[in-house]
Amino acid sequence: MNSNIYSMRTVLYVALGLCMLGCGGGGGGSGSDGNCVQGELGCPCYPNLTCNDPLFVCSASKTCVLPGGDDAAQEELDADPADPAGGAGGGGGPTLDGSSDKGGFAGAGGTSASDAKPSTGGVPGIDASAGGVPGTGGVHGLGGGVSTGGRPGTGGSPTLDAGAGGAQGDAGPCSEPALNCPCATLGALNCVGHAQKGMMMCDGAKWVPNGACSGALLCDTMAGATQGTCVQPSAACANQQPGYSYCTGNSKVTCGADLLTVSGTTCPYVCTAGQCAGECVPSSVACEGKTPTSCATNGTWLHGTTCTGDCNKGVCCGTAAPTVCGTACVDLQTSLANCGACGAVCSTAGGKSCRAGVCQCAAGMTDCDGTCVSLTSSLANCGACGNACQNGRTCQTGACACPVGTMECAGTCINVLTDKNNCGACGATCATGGCYAGNCGGSNLMVNGDFSNGGTYWNVTQASTGVTYGTAGTSYCVSLPTYGLATLGWPDPLSTSLAVPIVASSGYTLSYSVSSSSTLYSFAAKVGHVVTPYTAVYSIATDHPDVLPTQFEHSFTPTYSDTGAGVAFTLQAYDATTVCFANVSLVRH
Repeated sequence: MNSNIYSMRTVLYVALGLCMLGCGGGGGGSGSDGNCVQGELGCPCYPNLTCNDPLFVCSASKTCVLPGGDDAAQEELDADPADPAGGAGGGGGPTLDGSSDKGGFAGAGGTSASDAKPSTGGVPGIDASAGGVPGTGGVHGLGGGVSTGGRPGTGGSPTLDAGAGGAQGDAGPCSEPALNCPCATLGALNCVGHAQKGMMMCDGAKWVPNGACSGALLCDTMAGATQGTCVQPSAACANQQPGYSYCTGNSKVTCGADLLTVSGTTCPYVCTAGQCAGECVPSSVACEGKTPTSCATNGTWLHGTTCTGDCNKGVCCGTAAPTVCGTACVDLQTSLANCGACGAVCSTAGGKSCRAGVCQCAAGMTDCDGTCVSLTSSLANCGACGNACQNGRTCQTGACACPVGTMECAGTCINVLTDKNNCGACGATCATGGCYAGNCGGSNLMVNGDFSNGGTYWNVTQASTGVTYGTAGTSYCVSLPTYGLATLGWPDPLSTSLAVPIVASSGYTLSYSVSSSSTLYSFAAKVGHVVTPYTAVYSIATDHPDVLPTQFEHSFTPTYSDTGAGVAFTLQAYDATTVCFANVSLVRH
């Protein structure tokens, strides 16, 4: 039934075409009336060069026409990948009288893959002088059928043989859905192309037109619920071409194939005119050798003035610290972490510091086994590293010698002013009493002033917490915390009966040996009343004990008397300090 209808349509269109060609000179065709429907006869073809009816072909001017309407249209038909053309139709039979130029016209070749009917031969002419009207070419499948010969015209000879059949057509590729291309799912929806308004539907065999989107809407080709329907395009992509890109901040945004969706990517530097560009992040800074650079808003480096010193993080190092080590500007002349070179650490252990780019001791100090010492005063390194002073000698201007007020006796430094075995001279012994100012006479008024009986009769009054004290051999030591304060006194409050009388205008000598592990804030020695009122008969505040034991002697003549006096030492420290006393004596002469 379908093939019969198709044949009838063919004859109709052919008759119309023949009339236009042979029924007298036709008037010129009229132009499009403005309501032309794409794909219809005389209207523009679809983008894939097809028309709504398979009998129409797309001409060289991309207009839907009847086959055979012009050679260019027929050539496009033959080359149409969506509908391969059949071979040429069979030739018309000769006229009844046998005249070869009076026979029927040859039939037209097949035009569509939708039917496999062979073309029919031409209609014979009415008489011997007029040939028959040419028959239309048969529609073919993959190859055209064999044409039958034309029926003989009146007075004409019968046809000698049948016309040749149509040639095998080449299969045309349909790489993606398009009008008249094969489809399988009845009712499936799609679009005539990307970013197009035309819609199409599958009729179970091929894609056919399904209307067009109105206004700004476009057909969606993406698989999903809206495929083949009208969708509002992305606002930024409307009226643009697929693949159009624009910038949003530092991101490049690209319109999809249908202008309905967008995809984005973050640019490493900047986005300009829809493209990622630049070589740096705006506002970042860096150094190019000794030249500071900064990144402009367009992502390009701007170069500053070359530094006289090094450049660090886009900034020139100053004259005080002109060298970059790691991420910091430093002075290689003084930096403990970069002494003379980056990474060269100068340890402060032993008193060293970075001076002139060298880790060394301070001026006037010498490095002895990693410790900075003064060779002019160090007991362990006197004049040279390792040269230790012994037997009471001290280092004086780089040489070991007995302290002032002492004399070397039998290889040992002796205080001949107070030593009763060397009183005034080596070997001069005092038979009785003590030695005062190098002369024998008098005795120590203090009981256990030499700590031969430990700490008996001695007392420590603490003004600070953390003070500790006690005897160490023949010495009595007081340990003070930082800024600690304490007083060492004789006799203790429980032994006031031991207090000594002080007689005005008499001569007395107070002597003692003392050492301190570090410099004291203050030191004072007093002779005075041991109970209220605490009246001082004699006071000394000028002695400052050193690390080594030092013998101090003070002679005085009191201007008034005291019935019960004692001796007291008041100590105050800067840092944690230990002060030790030995050979404390108070002698009357």
